[in-house]
Amino acid sequence: MQILSQTEQWITLLVPASLSEGEAAMLALLKSAVIHGTGVQADVRDNFLSAVREVVWNAIEHGGRLDESKQIRIDLLHSNRALTCFVKDPGPGFHLSKMEHAAVNNPDDDAVKHALVRESAADHSFMQILSI
Repeated sequence: MQILSQTEQWITLLVPASLSEGEAAMLALLKSAVIHGTGVQADVRDNFLSAVREVVWNAIEHGGRLDESKQIRIDLLHSNRALTCFVKDPGPGFHLSKMEHAAVNNPDDDAVKHALVRESAADHSFMQILSI
């Protein structure tokens, strides 16, 4: 893991796409002045870092394909009003319009369509398991 830049208001890390390097990155974020200078409550900070960890893990596993030659960039920023994290990985990404199971694709007149799509997919997966 490499720290590209660090101040009291931001830290930028370049992390090889491996789980051990991801752990090292999370430890660096936890110890950073950015996190300690926020003044937010410990439970809020911990919840934020839990969410960041999930995003980093997805980037390592799916974007970097657990290939240490690929790099994940993490930018953690603290402003007067917000704590923000950007994670960039080398993966192809995805298009929201192709994610039928996401609420963002619900028609205006059907606020729960995504839940039905997910339920149908789960039922199908369950039936496949039973038929094995």
